[in-house]
Amino acid sequence: MTKSSPVSGLLVPVAGPRRWAGFAVALSGTFLANVTVFIVVVALPSIGSQLGASGAQQQLILAGYELVYAIGVVPGGRLGDAFGQFRVFGAGMGLFIVASAGCALAPSATLLVGARLVQAAGTALIVPQVYSLARTLFGSRERARAFALAGVVMGAGAIAGQALGGLLISVDPFGMGWRVIFWLNLPVGAAALALLPAVAVRARRAASPG
Repeated sequence: MTKSSPVSGLLVPVAGPRRWAGFAVALSGTFLANVTVFIVVVALPSIGSQLGASGAQQQLILAGYELVYAIGVVPGGRLGDAFGQFRVFGAGMGLFIVASAGCALAPSATLLVGARLVQAAGTALIVPQVYSLARTLFGSRERARAFALAGVVMGAGAIAGQALGGLLISVDPFGMGWRVIFWLNLPVGAAALALLPAVAVRARRAASPG
């Protein structure tokens, strides 16, 4: 069954597969957010060694990200309610990608800390939209499945971050060292942004049949 609902100022058809396609794109942001946390934990000794980062700077690379995200997640959710979840998701992903490139190019620990804070601000815009979309795209039966899937993706991101961090630091592709862990965010984020216009739909809260 197809419904029509406003999304970011547009009226578009909303069908079951289309809702899940939109949610899958949003989940890519949750995946990246968790990969980024855990992959940096693994790479931190290499980062500290190559940039000459002090212990305090290394802690800021980790804790600064988590602090900005924690502070920004509630305002990020409110922005999604006000301007549309997919629209704010796209803004957050764009910010996250730019900040990831800044992290990869950072010539000093101080600049890396700054780029990580911006990256966290992007994450704070991305993640709340996933849970808002789980509520607005799906009826009561599908909603539970959507929340469960979000949890699975978060766990997968944590595992992938640890595994990839160790592998990439060990293999050191193209001699990029720890910088490769940030470059990896770009193709995934760019793919999400490319797909976003085609799947940017927001269904009414009406429950799915059954």
